[in-house]
Amino acid sequence: MAKKGNGENAAQKKAVKKVPLKATAVANKESLDNDSAKKIRRLRRRDSDEKADRAIEKNVKYLPKAIVERKESNGILLRQRVKQDMKALVDGKRLGPTYWSNLIAEYMDDAPEVSGLAPVNKSEAVSNDLLNALARLHDDNPAARSNAMLVRFLRTAPAFNQTEWIGMVKVMSDPKLERLRNHDELMLEWMKFASRTEAKNLFPAEIRACSLLFDRALAHHWTSLKKSNVKLSTFLELHVDQLALIMDRTDVLAVIASKDSMSLVRKQLARLYDNGECGRAMMAEHMKQFSALDFSEAIVGIVKKAFMKTPFTMKNLAECKSECDTMVQDFASINKGRSKRCIVIDFFGHAVRDLKVESPEEEVDLRIAAALKDCCIGLVGGLELLSYERWLRAGPNAVKCEVERCLMEGAAAARRLVAELIDDARISSFSEMAQIIVAKANSIACLDPTFRLELAFLSQAESLVGAAIRTATLACLPDLSAKGAIAMDLAAIKLAELAKSEMVKRSNSASKGGLESVQMVVANMQRGISPELQAGHSDHFVKVLDHCSMFFSHQTSKDGEAAPLFGKPAVIAYFQTLTDKHSAGAEVSVKEIETLRPFWWLLAQGDIQQIQAILTQSIKTATDKGRSSGACSHSSSSQLVLKNDGLVKKKGSATGGADADSAKKASPLKLFQ
Repeated sequence: MAKKGNGENAAQKKAVKKVPLKATAVANKESLDNDSAKKIRRLRRRDSDEKADRAIEKNVKYLPKAIVERKESNGILLRQRVKQDMKALVDGKRLGPTYWSNLIAEYMDDAPEVSGLAPVNKSEAVSNDLLNALARLHDDNPAARSNAMLVRFLRTAPAFNQTEWIGMVKVMSDPKLERLRNHDELMLEWMKFASRTEAKNLFPAEIRACSLLFDRALAHHWTSLKKSNVKLSTFLELHVDQLALIMDRTDVLAVIASKDSMSLVRKQLARLYDNGECGRAMMAEHMKQFSALDFSEAIVGIVKKAFMKTPFTMKNLAECKSECDTMVQDFASINKGRSKRCIVIDFFGHAVRDLKVESPEEEVDLRIAAALKDCCIGLVGGLELLSYERWLRAGPNAVKCEVERCLMEGAAAARRLVAELIDDARISSFSEMAQIIVAKANSIACLDPTFRLELAFLSQAESLVGAAIRTATLACLPDLSAKGAIAMDLAAIKLAELAKSEMVKRSNSASKGGLESVQMVVANMQRGISPELQAGHSDHFVKVLDHCSMFFSHQTSKDGEAAPLFGKPAVIAYFQTLTDKHSAGAEVSVKEIETLRPFWWLLAQGDIQQIQAILTQSIKTATDKGRSSGACSHSSSSQLVLKNDGLVKKKGSATGGADADSAKKASPLKLFQ
């Protein structure tokens, strides 16, 4: 009995545990439902109107404006109909594709472009194959409805007469056909057929009547291909004939010919954009870019104009921002809040690229800050120059304007902080500088919110320093004009000083290696070794050799007056002088030829072989003269041997050992291969 009682008590306890939990869950759910019902926000009229406008823009934007705004069905405009149906929706429901298809069919049913079509010759016959294919679209059995038969027919069908075109247009205008499988394939095949049979010229009214269908089909096709990363230029090239049915073929071809340089065909893009849904789908991104570009150019103009007034005061700043606000409002209304993008700002004589902004207001602030800092950086009483800015300054301040001191306080404090952070000998690269500044970005932003401009500039400082080093390298060499001629020894000294500079020390290995290669070229030329110019060399190396060619000068005469030559013309003229002298039977000394040897890369291969033969003969003549004069002693022998890297004396001569060691150190050039 005790056990039974214990079992009953256990069962009762189990039941007691279950019932309250279930009841509590139901009660909680009812409570939440009641609370949520109380918290539902009823849409005001303005909210409902905006929601309806967005839905119309999304689902029937390809319809003509006249139908959307003025066409009535049962005495109700399309826009009013949508608003009423949205207000009548049950909570959580939405207007689906079927609703929009039926709505379009209702308002397009008696569209004048379609309903007004009538054949001129009413006795024209209609192809039985066409009738059978169209009948399959409206089969009594919904499961048997298919467009495959019509697709196959259109691929090889002969040209339609007017009656067949009108029937085709009226059948295809039924929005319900969009629910069939492969509807896009059918529309594209129909457009190919129209292009192939030149229907636009033969039946312009019928093509205009179905232009909305073509427009919508091409827009849908482009949208699906764009998701697969197909380029616009590719889409245009593949569908130019179909697009020509609804657009100006000349504009389409102009965009294709631009090779993605869309700024060259901006007018054509604007016309295509205004053409219809397909034009808007294809050109929307480019039109946004043009809108952003126009906005940026307008802000740059306003800021530039504002800084023409000197001194620039707080009052001028307020006026400048007020004028910019008008442009901001216009830009925001066009882009509808989608204003995140990357911009380019001219700062410190350079174009700072890929600067991300979240809003047009932020762009205005950054452009004003860039102009403000350009006025003050590096000036007495202005803003302090950071270490890397000293190396990258492109020239004097672009904007010459006095600035009220209170406008510089934040920027001055931020720069002082940053200068102490990065002026450390242990920091060996620009990436390390950037890491240190980013780590303290919040502290810096508290002092100067626009310091991200300097940080963006620092992020590309490494590439800018590489360009600065290349420019400084060329400055160490002779100028390409005759006025800039300098000696090799002086150029070598200047290059060595540049290599020891702080800018080069903090640059990357590629920049250092480029400078070292130029130093090696000059050092080899001093030893009489000609540099090699190969197909794989960079443009900078080609420029270096152009400057190095100016080491050579040659005096000529023209009309009885001295006419000095420099560079390649001088080398060719001097080579011609030597060959003429040799052809005349005169002796050409080794020294005369060796003067030309560091510049042999400027001669043609045949000229090099010719001068090599002359040099060989000159060495032999000099050796024979030494022997005939009795100068054959081992200590005073000066027999010369021709090597690929220059002339050296035979081992065992008084100075031959040192010269031979020097020749071994220089890498031989393969000039005669």
